[in-house]
Amino acid sequence: MGCMQPTHSQSGKTICGKTKRSSGLELLKSNYKISPQSKILGAGSFGKVFLSESILDPNFKVAVKVVNKHKLRDAIDQIKEEITILSKLDHPNIVKYYETYDDPKYMYIVMEYCNGGELLDKLAFQGKKFFTESEAASIIQKLFRAINHCHSNGVIHRDIKPENIMYGRDGEVKLIDFGLSKSIKNRHCSLKTMAGTPYYMAPEMINGNYGPQCDVWSLGVLMYFLLSGRLPFKADTRAAVFSLVKSGQFSFNFREFDKVSQEAKSLIRKLLVVDPAKRLTPEQILQDEFFQRHQYIEHGSEADQLDPQILRRLREFKGVSTLKKAALNILVKMTADSQDIEVLRRAFSRMDKDQTGHITVSDLRTALQMAKIDHQQEEIDRIIREVEYHGQNKINYSEFLAATVSIKKIITNERLVAVFKQFDTEGNGYITPVNIESAMGKLGQKVSKKDLKEIMQKHDHSGSGSISFDSFRKIFEEAQ
Repeated sequence: MGCMQPTHSQSGKTICGKTKRSSGLELLKSNYKISPQSKILGAGSFGKVFLSESILDPNFKVAVKVVNKHKLRDAIDQIKEEITILSKLDHPNIVKYYETYDDPKYMYIVMEYCNGGELLDKLAFQGKKFFTESEAASIIQKLFRAINHCHSNGVIHRDIKPENIMYGRDGEVKLIDFGLSKSIKNRHCSLKTMAGTPYYMAPEMINGNYGPQCDVWSLGVLMYFLLSGRLPFKADTRAAVFSLVKSGQFSFNFREFDKVSQEAKSLIRKLLVVDPAKRLTPEQILQDEFFQRHQYIEHGSEADQLDPQILRRLREFKGVSTLKKAALNILVKMTADSQDIEVLRRAFSRMDKDQTGHITVSDLRTALQMAKIDHQQEEIDRIIREVEYHGQNKINYSEFLAATVSIKKIITNERLVAVFKQFDTEGNGYITPVNIESAMGKLGQKVSKKDLKEIMQKHDHSGSGSISFDSFRKIFEEAQ
């Protein structure tokens, strides 16, 4: 599951000496159930989003975005950028991108299915106009963690609003729709094009000179809205809204704010600062006293301690090969709603001290020290090297799950076959080096000839030049 280059485009299968070309749709249908009768989750000018499920594991539901390439025309590059951006983000509060199947006429983008509905649907279901302060604190904190992860990966969302926040299968808040997102080289890069929804746009975006801090402003507007059911900058015309936004003038003089704490109001004021240079960064915001007020786990308490078994698994994990790491990453993405995954999600968040969505060398050292585990720098370097496979010298969310989850609790034969099929790209019943290179491309990973040689040496037990299903199964038996 990965990025745009390469995707599942037309693939060849040899039959009686001739090569049969498989279309993107045929390849999609070999892995997922989808038809014109499938439930439509949404529709737009470029296509529709359908609910689908894995053929081999019906419990694994996905959303398939079917894009009409003829209607896209000049916007095709925008879709490609969205996929490239999503492929490098890996966070529990950001919607997951899995893979793309490509046809001459259509593009099929497979995403995480957020079955909990939109943020505002939850309010409507509860018969309320706004969230309690405790509920809003949890939502806003998770969204700032998501945005901190985006910014640390050089991504600006540019369209944060209630409609782009959903609940996933795991019950977690998810930031979605990266269609207007942009990649930047650093936090000081400047963009000019106006994007997003007027009520949530930052002043500097309206003025045509902005950077990642525009997302902080949007979350400030969202926080105000979640606590009151009102917008801080509301007017009848677009021009009037922009005028209010640029003035930065808003009020708490509404009865909805009577029971809102001073800490909450203070944070909103810090977020809705007109000058982006004086606005707090996501990392600074996550340390604000407002979140401390709603943090119920006492520092140093038993609930604040990491499960020793999690650290043990991290220390004992053996990456063995790029293929094993990639296969485990795919498996954990298929089991996002497992109770075991929820425990690990909380552990990951506690270890990720700067809340960027990565566990760094420093984070790992701190965790081992707090657990009073004797260690050397060489062991920390080895753990990072064994667990991560993106070459960033830090561990992302899925890599952490792959190394610490109890495989025997989540693996089934159906899931094992489904993961195998992700690498058996031609449906031949075995995996060749060419298949691995193609499958790793889907994951946004480039595989060198040296890597491919090592993979075959470790997993081609028969010496046939390919990896059978039985040999592939042993990867997971070893992981248990």
